[in-house]
Amino acid sequence: MSMTFRRRSFPLLAAGLIGYPICILAYWCLNPAYGLLDSAAILRANVGHERIATIATPFALAGCLLSIPATLAAMLAIGDESPKLAIIGGAMSVVGWVAVFGTLVLDPVAVQIVAHGSPSQELTDAFSRIATSPTIIGLNSLAALHLIGGILLGVAFWRTRLVPRWAAAIFIVGGPIHFASNIAGILAVDSVTWIALVAANLTILRPLRSPQ
Repeated sequence: MSMTFRRRSFPLLAAGLIGYPICILAYWCLNPAYGLLDSAAILRANVGHERIATIATPFALAGCLLSIPATLAAMLAIGDESPKLAIIGGAMSVVGWVAVFGTLVLDPVAVQIVAHGSPSQELTDAFSRIATSPTIIGLNSLAALHLIGGILLGVAFWRTRLVPRWAAAIFIVGGPIHFASNIAGILAVDSVTWIALVAANLTILRPLRSPQ
């Protein structure tokens, strides 16, 4: 049954593996507020760049959605070789990406606030309150699970040798490198991690096709 499901769902699973890192990379490359954490700075960065910011957001939304079949593909490829890590890592990844999807509500809010130029102090304060609300803080906390889940899936691939060691290493260290470079605002390093992830994800296609 598992093999039948994998065969029928292979195009979607492959699209997720290849598409989600490309979409997330496009989002970060287009996002005018890349690497910024301060609410006021985020608004200032969006002033005059509302159109590109509006284009960026759908890429992030698509990436979050495609991450779900990509995670499922990794779990199916691991299969019975390391079931506990596959289930725990996969579940954490999905929950984390769903939370990331939720945090993206801030992007269109920021665009609307600066739609008519630099925002007033009142609007800046309102955006800051939204960004630091318990709901957004909770979503950001849950979003970190996709990093942990990705590491666990990478460990599973490393232990099972279902993919080359270099690919497993990318799964393990790629998330932390992305997070650190994103916080530091180093887009070049961040971009390399997503490109490397595409290459690593391609190696999952072979065990995904193979019967277990």
